[in-house]
Parts: sequence; C-alpha cells; structure tokens
Amino acid sequence: MIEKNMTTRIYPIKIIPQYITFSGDYRATQSALMLASLAKGKTILRNAGTGVDTGRTIAFLQKLGVSLTRNESDIIVEGGDGINIPDDGALEYKGGVFTLSLILGMLAGMKRSCSLQYSELVNQDIVDSITGILNANGIDIFHEADSRMIIFRTGTEFPIEIKIMSSLSYLKNCLLMFGLVSGRSILIREIKVTDDTFQNYFDRFNCRIEIQRPKPVIKQDPVDPRKKIRTTGVDYKQEIKLAASSTLRKAEIELPPDSDMISALMTLAVLNKKSIKLENIPLDRVRTKFNNYLKGCGIEPTISERRTIGELPFGTVSLKGAELKVRKTAGEQASALIEDIPFMAVMASLGPGTSIIRGVREFSEWGIDPFNEIAENLEKVNAKCGILEDGLVIEGTNELAGADFGPFINPKVALAFFVMAMSGQGWSSFDNFDLISDHYPDFIELVQENAKSKVISRD
Repeated sequence: MIEKNMTTRIYPIKIIPQYITFSGDYRATQSALMLASLAKGKTILRNAGTGVDTGRTIAFLQKLGVSLTRNESDIIVEGGDGINIPDDGALEYKGGVFTLSLILGMLAGMKRSCSLQYSELVNQDIVDSITGILNANGIDIFHEADSRMIIFRTGTEFPIEIKIMSSLSYLKNCLLMFGLVSGRSILIREIKVTDDTFQNYFDRFNCRIEIQRPKPVIKQDPVDPRKKIRTTGVDYKQEIKLAASSTLRKAEIELPPDSDMISALMTLAVLNKKSIKLENIPLDRVRTKFNNYLKGCGIEPTISERRTIGELPFGTVSLKGAELKVRKTAGEQASALIEDIPFMAVMASLGPGTSIIRGVREFSEWGIDPFNEIAENLEKVNAKCGILEDGLVIEGTNELAGADFGPFINPKVALAFFVMAMSGQGWSSFDNFDLISDHYPDFIELVQENAKSKVISRD
C-alpha cells in the first residue's frame, strides 16, 4: 500500500482564488493520448494534463514503440506505425483505472500473448468484472487478482454485441478500444448513459461512432387502457456502434481544462459561501449535471457567454454565495454524477439536515474502498455519515472544524477533503498530501499563488 508521507498543515483560505485556467482534463488527455498512438501521422495535443498519470501513460506507450515528445504543455505523438510488445511480453502500468481500461482493450485486440501488472490504486473488483465480461465474449484473458496481473492470449474473431448496465464507462471504453485495434465491429447498448469523454474523441480523429438514443412514443397503457404512457419500447438509453476496420487520422487538438479541478474550485466557493466566476469552461454533460445538482442545493449557477470550440460547448459559470440546502439524489441523476460524489459528500457535510446519495453501488468499484474513505474523514469534522448498500447518508454540521485528515488512497477523495480543510475553522493536518500534488498540481499552484495568505505548510 501507499507509504505515509510527511504531514502537511492546511489553513483556512481567506480569499477564493479567481479561476484563470487549468491544464488539460485528465480523461480527455488520457483518451487523446491512447487514440493518438493508433492514428497514422503526427498528432499534436495542446494543453495536455500535468498530473502524474500523463507521464505514466507516455512512458507506457513509449515502451510499446510509440514516438512521443513532450514540450511544455504540448505532446507530439507519431502514431499509426504499429504497437510492439516487448520480447519478454511483460508490461506494467501504474496509472488509474480510466487509462487501464483503455490499455486492456488495446492489448486484448492485438492477438499477442503478454502480461500486464497494474497499480494498487485500482480496485481489483472492477478489473475482475471487465476481464470476466471480455472472457464471456470470446477474448482469452485471465486476471490474477492477488498479484494484480492480467494475462492476455488471443482475441475474438467475431463482432461483439453487448448490453452494459454499469454507471461507469470503463467496460464501454475498453470494448471500443478493442474494436479499434482488432478491427472488429462493436455494438454497445447502455442501460445507463455513462461518461462519454473517450467516445467523443473518436470524432476528433476523424473516426465516426454511430450513437442513437431511442425516441419515446406515446402508447396505450397495457395495465389501464384508459391511460397513455410515454415509452421507448426498449430497456436501454443509448446504442453505440463502431464499424469493423475503423481507423483514426492524425489531428491537432486543444484539450479542455480539467473537470475535477473545476469542481473542486466550485466546491471551495460553495463551502465558504463566496461568489466566483469561472470563464471559458467546458459545458459538457458532466458539468451540466453538476450545475443542476448545485441548483437543487440552493446554489444558483448562471451561465453566460456561451460559445462552441471544436464542437465542445463552453461558457462562463457564475456562482453566488448562499446557504446550502439538504439534497436527496438517487436513480439516474445520482449515477450520472458518480464521478463527483466526493465533492457532493463534502458539501453535504456543511449545514443542518440530512442529505442522501443513493443508486451509486458501482462507486464502491470506482476506487479503493471510497465509501469508507469518505465516511471516516467526514466523521472527523463531526458530520455523521452512514454507508448504505448503494450510497451514503450524511447528517451535516453547522461548522467545519479543523481535523486530522487522511491518509488517502483515492486522489479525487483527497482533493475533496483538501477543499474541506481550506474551508474549516482552524488548521487541519493532512496525511499523504503528495497524492494531491501529484495528480492536481495546477490546483495546488492556483491556491498557493492567489489565496493572499498561507494555506499549505509542509512539516
């Protein structure tokens, strides 16, 4: 497991730093890097993410023979010349599960025997789930959970057609990458619409994915013929098709600012009841859902200066300081916000009343025991947190006291509690703060340089 680093003191922030910009979004950077490695010609990725996983992914692809050059905020990828497995067939990737799922799809599609050692930061259950489903679809892959080793043998010769029920996008992304590398057609029907970052980047590399969402129609209620019901007639939300022998072309891509750090800055303003204006941020599906969640909590985000950059909507989001209201979130709304649960949990801890987050069972596989990590650290500020079979119930407190936070395993959970520590009364200690500075260096820099007072002190 992760060794404890020196303890860091976090002091209450006095002025919310104004957002300027962040480096490239984590998921966007990882998606673009992996796709660029398969695209013929020179791809230029501008404003690439600066977190530690960017370097890990570059190093992994270089071991496979991909030519990559990093120059300040840009990455130049010379792809499309083939992926080469080392002679010993032994590979290692120590980054997060988002990229690991793409690597699984890539290696499974190559029809070459090899092994992959993965990180202790990745939940073994999600890897077990993905490899099990790949096996069921004719892909010869074996997972040794105890040693965190994945063994690849041969891929399937047949198209894949599958229905996915998970709220997480990892299996979908893995299959799309498998289809690209193997040349097989892929048909995915999602019961829940999951994060679409990876699939959206196919279009940026001139590769078309067909996405269809069933349209609802009005029909007679089979239970009560006097009534009409609105139904799609199917049990899935969207259908995603990747044609056989799909290929990618080189591209020049400006990556959007990091979504996690934007959520963290918004949460910091909300907890401190301060107003903030964030200019030129992406208004994608994740940001829209988070903004709608804030509305339900009594915060009224306003959006202005809308525009489109490279087919992605951007705009200015303004928040006004206000008292938080309790919120009950469940079902499709909760599953759509699964990536933002750490920020939702820390916001729920401030103020009287009970907030409930349900319908997110898969969040337990999102990281290493994230429900317990959140609950244990909320208890340290006298907020009561109960773990349900599919979520959390949180009874808030009127004042966030300083506390001894950590140690943490999940980077985004650590980021959320760093935000909480800056919003408390009195200083807090933070164990394993390097986890945040490694994954979110831009956020640390923004806070240190613009907060007008000492916020972080290393002992």
